[in-house]
Amino acid sequence: GRTRSAGPLRSAVSGVFRAASALRGARAFHPEGALFRGHLDVRVDGGPVPPGRYAVTGRLSRGIGLPAGVPDILGLALRVSLESGPWDLLLATSYLPARAVLLPVRGWGSARYSSLAAYRRYGDDRVRWVLATPVGRQPNTTSTDDLRPEVAPLVFSLGWAPARGAALPFGNVTLTSRLAVDDSEMTSFDPVVHCPPTLRMWPDF
Repeated sequence: GRTRSAGPLRSAVSGVFRAASALRGARAFHPEGALFRGHLDVRVDGGPVPPGRYAVTGRLSRGIGLPAGVPDILGLALRVSLESGPWDLLLATSYLPARAVLLPVRGWGSARYSSLAAYRRYGDDRVRWVLATPVGRQPNTTSTDDLRPEVAPLVFSLGWAPARGAALPFGNVTLTSRLAVDDSEMTSFDPVVHCPPTLRMWPDF
């Protein structure tokens, strides 16, 4: 993927996250998660990436790390393997009419996700978010131990959504196997560095 220079704002934000992680001995946010392998099927033109099937590494996580019976902000991180390089996409449970307004939920089955960053395609000034909605049954708890794709794949419908109005359904992510990786050794997702050359994050700092 492309490497972008780190401006003062990005450096400051990164410093805060590093310090918070050091204090708690884990990620500052979404400290507890599980890593999966799967694929993204893009079926239509007009979305963030062209139609096709792409390999995916996904991480499902609990944002605050509260006990499993307590509502939490759940996270879905995706690394999509494009021909141009990886695309890291970070989503969290949100109040979807307002896009990136974070919303705690009681379980994976009721989670509705929005990308934390908005995007613009080059040559198109319209701002879009990526939305994700579970397809089929998923656990009604926030425990990562209950996520078992070997029993039934974890499927998410993806939408390409403006600030208001209906989203364009553009594909599905299917997570098919859970990886035996210790949480401390999990992939680090960076949506600023790993962004397709056809997209730019908004606001772009």
